Amino acid sequence: MGTLQLEGVYKDYPGVKVLKDVNLTITEGEIHAIIGPNGAGKSTLFGVMNGDLFAQKGTITFEGINMNGKGLDFAARNGVSRCFQVPNVYINLTVKENILIALMSKNKITRNKLSFKTFLAPVNAYEEKIKEVLEEVGLSGTENQLIYELSHGDKKRLELAMAITLEPTLLLLDEPTAGMSPEETSEAVKLIKKIHQTRNLTVVITEHDMSVVFSLAHRITVLDRGEIITTDVPEEIKKHPKVIEIYLGK
Repeated sequence: MGTLQLEGVYKDYPGVKVLKDVNLTITEGEIHAIIGPNGAGKSTLFGVMNGDLFAQKGTITFEGINMNGKGLDFAARNGVSRCFQVPNVYINLTVKENILIALMSKNKITRNKLSFKTFLAPVNAYEEKIKEVLEEVGLSGTENQLIYELSHGDKKRLELAMAITLEPTLLLLDEPTAGMSPEETSEAVKLIKKIHQTRNLTVVITEHDMSVVFSLAHRITVLDRGEIITTDVPEEIKKHPKVIEIYLGK
């Protein structure tokens, strides 16, 4: 349970080979970081992991279920949630309405032919759940705020709240501290640790800030030009000669 397995994964775009023979196991309960220079293929790897992108070769399975190209909805229904580098929230709605949409998605309530106002009507039934998840991510009291009123860090918190509302067993965080101030970054690290522990999640992150990576990750995979260079514990990654070459040059 909670194990993500990639075997012999290749992903190409027209004229460009992005991922090349990627073999990787994310084990249940760990925080696993994917790092590498710009253009290494990290975002594509994330897209393949949660079924948003189709890999031309190889297998991607989570808890034994084929995820390859099945889409975000399929992934969410099977325990995989993702947060994006740019927060993927509904900017014209309130904080509460954003959480409500996640809740209704989890419970397979669809809009169908209802007006949007009618679609949002069940909010009263979810009031307590909304308050609980907002308190969990440090957004208590923001229920009625519009998204444009939130700071960048709080938008990230909201997207995280929406992700955990789906009650995943695997959480993918794409650049969770991108664009944050040092204070926001420190708080984000604490929050990720807390959610990982209290919800017993498997967490995968991509991140450019190495202080964040080394403070969070149990294991780290280094990706360069679409190929995995190494996967190891942080102490070994720090002194790996190829990793030093990639980041510091010869």
